[in-house]
Amino acid sequence: MALQADILGIMALQGSARRAAAALCTRIIESTNADYCVLFANDGNAAGWWEVIGKSEDTDETRLAELRGALSGGNAADARSLLVTADAEDGTIARLVMARDTGPIQTSTDFVATIGHIASLLVQSFSRDQRFKRYRSVFRATADLTCLVSPDHRCVAANAGLARIVGKEIVELEGLPLDLIFGDAYGAILRPAVDAAFEGNPTTQHDWLTFACGKRLYLDIETAPKREPGGRVGTVMMRLFDITKRHQAFRALSRSEEKYRSLIESLTDFVWEVDLTGQFTFVNSASGRILGYSKAEVLGRHFVDFMIDEERQHSADAMQTLLADPRPVRGLINRMRHREGQVVTLEGTILPMRDETGELCGFRGIERDLTQSRKQQQLRRRFEAIVEATTDFISTSDTEGRIQYINRAGRELLGFADESEYIGHSLELVHPDEDHAKIREHGLVEAQRNGSWQGEVRLRRVDGSVIPVSQVILAHRGSNGAVDYYSTIMRDLSERMATEQKLQGYADDLRRVSQQLFTARENELRHLARELHDEIGQSLTALKINLDTLRLAASPNQQTMDGCIEIADTLLGQVRNLSLDLRPTMLDDLGLEASLRWFVERCHQNTGLEVVCDIAPGLGRFAAPIETACFRIIQEALTNTVRHARAGKASIVVSTKPARLLLRVEDDGHGFDVERCLQDARWGHSFGLAGMHERASLLGGALRVRSVHGKGTTIEAELPH
Repeated sequence: MALQADILGIMALQGSARRAAAALCTRIIESTNADYCVLFANDGNAAGWWEVIGKSEDTDETRLAELRGALSGGNAADARSLLVTADAEDGTIARLVMARDTGPIQTSTDFVATIGHIASLLVQSFSRDQRFKRYRSVFRATADLTCLVSPDHRCVAANAGLARIVGKEIVELEGLPLDLIFGDAYGAILRPAVDAAFEGNPTTQHDWLTFACGKRLYLDIETAPKREPGGRVGTVMMRLFDITKRHQAFRALSRSEEKYRSLIESLTDFVWEVDLTGQFTFVNSASGRILGYSKAEVLGRHFVDFMIDEERQHSADAMQTLLADPRPVRGLINRMRHREGQVVTLEGTILPMRDETGELCGFRGIERDLTQSRKQQQLRRRFEAIVEATTDFISTSDTEGRIQYINRAGRELLGFADESEYIGHSLELVHPDEDHAKIREHGLVEAQRNGSWQGEVRLRRVDGSVIPVSQVILAHRGSNGAVDYYSTIMRDLSERMATEQKLQGYADDLRRVSQQLFTARENELRHLARELHDEIGQSLTALKINLDTLRLAASPNQQTMDGCIEIADTLLGQVRNLSLDLRPTMLDDLGLEASLRWFVERCHQNTGLEVVCDIAPGLGRFAAPIETACFRIIQEALTNTVRHARAGKASIVVSTKPARLLLRVEDDGHGFDVERCLQDARWGHSFGLAGMHERASLLGGALRVRSVHGKGTTIEAELPH
């Protein structure tokens, strides 16, 4: 510790005491920060000063003269005494200040005692100052952050490390309250540790600390009490070690370790470690999925315990081989027993583990479960066999439409003999230009948007011939949602189209036959109606006339005659009605409009059904099959209305549009189940609706039936003309 004084005063006796005091003064000013040392002489009778000694290299002569003049006016009786202050708490050993005092030194004994005390203090100060200088040089050179703390929580001394952190000089820190150096963190973190050290209890802790200058460090904090010769704690040494980088590295290492541990735990592969005896010391969570055992059930057990019986001895021998020659082993196949009894096939790698000294301490391995992989391989082989065996064309292509694969049926259909003829080629290779454009612009776009596309296109064989096919394109997406590739399935339509053409021919033949049958039926009905009207009707008319004649002749059997005439009238009416029902002759003679109006009026007279007939003006005449079909459809519709609908009103609308004749029949009856009636017609239980549909279809027209329960029925027909 340094001797702090601007002026040091020494009183000395005559003779050797004076010479010793002078020598002491010289040593003091050379080894302390004092500028001057005053040597007093006192012989008991005369008072005065003997010498003022200054530092030889920087002595201020003017200052010396002033000091000597100030000290020369007194004597031993009333001139001076010494005030001695020792302040060990703030590091100052002795502060010697000259002051006037009216009280004389009474006896030479008092004077000698005073001089001896001063000399003792000076000698002690000099000795302690030498020790402090050596200590301070070491103290200030330490790399940590160190300071001495006084009981009132001020900085007694600080080293260069602390000064550098807070951005101040060392001398600026000495005497500062610690909260001005360490900020709020002193009261919250450091002060409790310093208080404990003043009570004699060293402390150690780690914490983040934000200095008053704003710097934030993670520190290893130590406080230690410093005791005085009497045992009392005079100061506390506080040492702060900057371990911020070490802490950050530790945190980074911890995060890295946690990351890799999480990664290992998330692996689906079996990761393990065994010691030199073969006992598991670590396994990841995959042990539960692969072996059916929890980690706790596996740790501490020998790996051979989990092998199948046939491989236990072989595995134990392999362990001994690795112990003798520890080296990496890759591609090792192990078969282990699952908890539930099934065999699990694993493929993996084994690596030797070594400790810090390089000695072998165990083995580490990672193994992949091949059980599912082999099952998938089997399923894939089966799938490939199915794809190769199917008779449909199956292929895959990339997102640019380049062919990647074609199955056997596809290769045979196209006439390819080798993969090099199609692998990597565009779809243009197998489709004519217009079909390729259709697939590009519509097929792939819709498959990408909706997942699939279906249509009919043509394939171009190697020999140039073209084959009609039905094609389905499927878009297959990856985990990121983007399309990875396309697959397509095509079926040769050549045979189907040929069959369809044959069936179409058969259908055309049936349609012609049906039309001929309808025509023949109408002709038969027409002939029968005319026979009834012309032949039987005329005969019955003649019979009635004859009977009337006989009745006028006043035959005695008048009642019988009247009965015969009535029967003849009834029979004649029935024959006429039957003739009209079979085919009204006016349909051939007057056309559709007149026949429909006649039929509507007759229907009203016979059934009481009110029918509104709306026929387009100037309807004109149509081909006989058209007029016949139109009349029969309306006739069947009104007949069904009368028989089944319980309707009060009905309407007929006949109109035309270019090349089409339009019919609509509506009623307000209770309606019916259209689908059920059509189903009955298919099974031969009803012919009305089926007949109307067939008549319209044979002429290239269409018929629609709508019916709602409780809201009536509407029948619409559209016939070409």
